[in-house]
Amino acid sequence: MEIVQLTLVVEYHGTLDPCTVDEADQAAGLENYQHLLAIEEVDLVPNPEPFQCAICFDDIGVQEGIMLRECLHQFCRDCLKGAVQHCENATLTCPYQDSQYSCKAALQEREIRALVPEDMFFKYLQRSLDQAESQMQNSYHCKTPNCPGWCVYEDTAIHEGKNCQQYQDAIMFSTDPAARQTHDMLKNMVSSGEAMHCPQCQVIVQKKGGCDWIRCSICKTEICWVTKGRRWGPNGEGDISGGCRLRGWHNNTSIIQCYAPTNDNEEDIKDLFYEQLQAELSEIPRHDVITLIGDLNAKVGDEIIGAERTMGIHGCGSINNNGERLVELCASNDLVIGGTLFEHPAIHKLTWYSPSDKNQIDHIAINNTWRRSLLDVRVKRGADVGSDHLLVIASLRLKLRRTDRRDMHKKRLDVNKLKDPDVISETELGTMESVLPHCNVRSACIHHTQSH
Repeated sequence: MEIVQLTLVVEYHGTLDPCTVDEADQAAGLENYQHLLAIEEVDLVPNPEPFQCAICFDDIGVQEGIMLRECLHQFCRDCLKGAVQHCENATLTCPYQDSQYSCKAALQEREIRALVPEDMFFKYLQRSLDQAESQMQNSYHCKTPNCPGWCVYEDTAIHEGKNCQQYQDAIMFSTDPAARQTHDMLKNMVSSGEAMHCPQCQVIVQKKGGCDWIRCSICKTEICWVTKGRRWGPNGEGDISGGCRLRGWHNNTSIIQCYAPTNDNEEDIKDLFYEQLQAELSEIPRHDVITLIGDLNAKVGDEIIGAERTMGIHGCGSINNNGERLVELCASNDLVIGGTLFEHPAIHKLTWYSPSDKNQIDHIAINNTWRRSLLDVRVKRGADVGSDHLLVIASLRLKLRRTDRRDMHKKRLDVNKLKDPDVISETELGTMESVLPHCNVRSACIHHTQSH
């Protein structure tokens, strides 16, 4: 033990005097503290060593780039300026991302102010105000042309049963026929399912193509086109408390769509995700057809020893930590991973190609009770879904209930009225009037004679 301590002291401090060691540590600590104070005084922290910009791939020399305070990622000045200029959100996040990780750290306001000219900085602030205005329930924008002012009003009943917005629309429609025609057209599009109201700002949005994930261009709310609701739950991004439930003749179908953290994420983050997912699965009625779909970032492989009810033998690759978590979740909820049940070529099972590997990480799972209803699961190559992942398609044999409300409220016939003599005579007269025009004269006369 003494020899090891002697070696360390000689290597780092060059002396054996403990007093000298303490003084050197204190001096180094003071120097670091003064360095941190100096960095705190400046708005932009220059890079301490050369690096390659992750956006433009240019080689940046010492103190020629910028190191962000929150995450310590480094970029060149031009790329950060472009990120500020083209940002559409109220908060500008770090632009660093790769195949496994996307940084969520936010740039500080003083960093943005020091990066761009003053007019560009004020445009960035104005975008934040515009987004805040669009997300307010009772926001009112000044009607003066080119005025950026707006306020929040209390919508009291002073317009005889109408709120302020409805009252303004009524005035506009009475004076502008084109506005009324546009309003009626949009209303018909919403009723026919071609468009929908944003669940946050109520503006009408429309999906032209691609996947069912859309984002409102006004308030930036992420929306699921299928459920017509928010993509994420009330806790924000990553909250999977959303989903949809389809009505069937014998059993309802509950669908949970989720996006799991990557395999190299922190264990606490993955624990939280699977706790939330388990909570959602526990709330679904046990007689429902449960379908779990999404990018679960889980490789389950093809080893089924001990997991025969959870997966088949047609998986790809080797299982990873996320795969173990998924298999455990499916086993505890009696789900089976559909992509491992059916024999297909590898190109029809691999869902994501990284620069160094081929992966089967997007899955569709169904509860074992309805395992025979799952006819096939495979990858659809060539589909344009606006993602670097391939589309996964499952074929199920289910009998869903029709949602046409006209069929749900059919009138019941009161057959007892047929015993009423007045009803009988009216029915005979109505039948003759409807039948005689379609008969020839002779048959009509014979029928008339026989009836008397």
